[in-house]
Amino acid sequence: MTYREEIDSIVDQLLFDKKFNINMADFQNIVIEGMGGSGIAGLIFSEIYSGKPLVVLNSYHCPEFVGKKTLFIALSYSGNTEETLSCAREAKEKGAVVLSITSGGKLPEISDFTIRIPSGYQPRSSLGFLLMPLINTIAPGLRKNIDEIIKNIKSIRKSEDEIDSIAKKIYQSGKVPYFVSWSPTASVAYRCKTQFNENSKMLANAGFLSEINHNELVPMGMNHEQDPFIYIAYENSFSDRNSLRLKLTESLSGREITKVKLIGSNAFAQIMYGVYYGDILSYHFALLRGIDPEDVSIIEKLKAELS
Repeated sequence: MTYREEIDSIVDQLLFDKKFNINMADFQNIVIEGMGGSGIAGLIFSEIYSGKPLVVLNSYHCPEFVGKKTLFIALSYSGNTEETLSCAREAKEKGAVVLSITSGGKLPEISDFTIRIPSGYQPRSSLGFLLMPLINTIAPGLRKNIDEIIKNIKSIRKSEDEIDSIAKKIYQSGKVPYFVSWSPTASVAYRCKTQFNENSKMLANAGFLSEINHNELVPMGMNHEQDPFIYIAYENSFSDRNSLRLKLTESLSGREITKVKLIGSNAFAQIMYGVYYGDILSYHFALLRGIDPEDVSIIEKLKAELS
């Protein structure tokens, strides 16, 4: 399977139907731990679910509140991510029920229950396998959006000229891409940032309205010659105030902001539209740079040094 085929496999991954056999009434709160390409599934889920208090972690340690009424879910594609293993062990010691979604490794040994997902993918291109068990188990009503999401993703494939033009615009600028969005699609901006890091081997940044209006608007509006960024905004339809803020940010700062309108009738659909759009954008940018979008060998070298 080519790396582009891995990216496109999100359509099939969204049909993944595995779930945990648990009673959500037994838990007062949820903690989801995951790093990098695995952890993004937890961040996305936190934006589309609000039924119980939920904390997303990317660290070695658990919060003090974790206990017997906590549902702890560890996301690690390899099953050997050391931060996730450390946090899962702590959660287990504190009495939490520990679930894991992984392709193997040591993580199932710590877990009360494990869903094994297919191996052979890059963690960042296995998002559907990592995300869908969360939805199937905790918020199964969200599955009704899958047909719409798949239709929207397929529509993107028919208009990649637009994505290619944005990639060329970033490339020709020689600047660092800065991706912007706002709740409940802030995860789209962050995902695009990390995909540019891994796929495009490019430094990138992510910011969120309205927070950037309280700090970053100042340097955006000054010293244009020294501004290292080119701005791309993923615009959702859930906050008229933040849509207005985006327009005012552009006019007051004097910075051009390329806007991508997120398509979908709900937050889940718009997030997945933006995720796929950004994945393809980072892929096209990698091709413009003449580099292999799949290669992340430096991360593997770091893991080897740590071990």
